[in-house]
Amino acid sequence: LGDRPGPPFPDGQNLLTLGWESAITALRTCCRLKHTGLFVLVYFLASDVLSTITATAGLLNEETNPEKEWTTMKSQMINYLLAQVGGALGIGIFYLIQRFTGAAAKKLLASQIVVMGIVGIIFVTNLNSTIGFIASMAPITIIMISVQSYCRSMFSCLIPPGQESAMFAFYEISDKGSNLMGSLITIFVYQVSGQYRMVYWYVLVGSAVCLYVLYFVDVE
Repeated sequence: LGDRPGPPFPDGQNLLTLGWESAITALRTCCRLKHTGLFVLVYFLASDVLSTITATAGLLNEETNPEKEWTTMKSQMINYLLAQVGGALGIGIFYLIQRFTGAAAKKLLASQIVVMGIVGIIFVTNLNSTIGFIASMAPITIIMISVQSYCRSMFSCLIPPGQESAMFAFYEISDKGSNLMGSLITIFVYQVSGQYRMVYWYVLVGSAVCLYVLYFVDVE
């Protein structure tokens, strides 16, 4: 391989352990810096809540509306199409909101977490069977791209200078780890209750906790 710009490989390090040592160092940094650690927790919860909604919405719709011949594949395809259209629309909507109101990223992120909680209420109360699957999922598709943008923007402001690479690597680990937790909770709740609807109690509680923790994060 040709030479690439950047710092040389550290002396005395092993290729198999360097990544883990970097992740542990980033974790210690998050524990040492209060607001950075709090925001990692916010992102962990927000990412998990969002992935839980998108992963189980189609299953819940199939469970709720069998007479309409909904299938998991059909619901997931509609989810995918909504995500493309709604995500692009959401970027424009939040750009205009931020431009004309001057709202900080923290406030906009808080509003998006509130939307997740509202969607949780819709599914918990079975309101989705009244207003329809597409209307129930539309708010999530509008925020699902922009929420990642605001999270990354805020996190970049909380990283100590010189640790950007390690901290963003840890950021991605927390994202993937949260997806695993949401999947395990979904499996457990469904095995106990036999209903995907009960999973949305976790969505509702997770959104509330996420919003509460975000309140104490000082980006400045």
